Amino acid sequence: MERVYKKHEYQCRVVYGEMFASQLQQTPVTNKRVIIVTNQRYYDRFSQKLGQLFSNYSDVDWYICTNSAHCNNLDELTALLNFTAKFSQEMSYLFVAFGNEGVMKLTGFFQKVSVLSGELWCLPVSIRSLAKALTLSNTIEKANYQEVMALPGLASQVIFDQTLTNNQSEGKMVDLLWFLQCGIVRDHEFLKLLYKNYPNQKKLMRQSFNGLIESLLNYYEADSESIETYGQLFEQAFYQLSAGHLLSDHMKRLLGILLHLKWNDEIESIQFNYQNFLIWLDYLGFPIALPNDFLTSTYVEQVLLLGKKSKKIVVLEKIGIIKEHRLPTEKELLKTLESYKTIVQKIKGEQHENI
Repeated sequence: MERVYKKHEYQCRVVYGEMFASQLQQTPVTNKRVIIVTNQRYYDRFSQKLGQLFSNYSDVDWYICTNSAHCNNLDELTALLNFTAKFSQEMSYLFVAFGNEGVMKLTGFFQKVSVLSGELWCLPVSIRSLAKALTLSNTIEKANYQEVMALPGLASQVIFDQTLTNNQSEGKMVDLLWFLQCGIVRDHEFLKLLYKNYPNQKKLMRQSFNGLIESLLNYYEADSESIETYGQLFEQAFYQLSAGHLLSDHMKRLLGILLHLKWNDEIESIQFNYQNFLIWLDYLGFPIALPNDFLTSTYVEQVLLLGKKSKKIVVLEKIGIIKEHRLPTEKELLKTLESYKTIVQKIKGEQHENI
């Protein structure tokens, strides 16, 4: 499948459901030096295969990042700029972002600031890195994952070859979060479709996301910013807590989405069965409980502090329909967290009784 993806004045060619090798045969890269930016794990797994594909037509160099989803940081940007300083400015280049979401952002920013002239291709290895390749914001972070620089732009091509994706079970569950955000922010019927298609973990692990990619492209083309930032304020507050290290990056994202939605449900009746939604996610294997030593007052303080530095956040009128944008109050946050913990305790308690 192929389509032209447009965001404001930017556009790119998106290809999915096809192998990258066949795409490269149709459009070989000639008279260009190829610089591939990737994570260590994908270099270890695919460097020989991908290197051979490109080396049939061009010289290839690799820059290898850490495996962190936040490898789009100042240190990596500096190292990448130093790495490419040895290359001639007289040549034409192809920059290839092959890896996780951090690689998509890092390479997108690098391509904009580098003195080397060349186009950018993105080869995402997951739904989440595909989503990042579809956003205009190429960001660089500092400590605590605070964004310090951003430049708009899209790659000339985004090629999603699912034979190069990460098939681990954790990766499949994390990718579902991006589809959940699309359903929550853009389309209630899509959210219902996810529930129907993935009623349990067995179905989630076995059933492909192929049929959902076109919808993802449509939702991101319409409003990628609202989708990507949904839950972000609540997520970032976890990074400021001493207990935050007990949660992985993806667990922070999950809880950020869930707490944003619960806050929304507290201040605006969205006619949505939130408890059943949590039961489904728990049944799929998502860790919905807050850390044992989680301090509500400290967390609320961090959300409020971050809120002063950020944009107003989405408030839904109903699932899939945005009403307004505003920031939460202390009273609302306290009520949200107490309500959330009560629901989780009820769900976990019922499970214990059933055992």
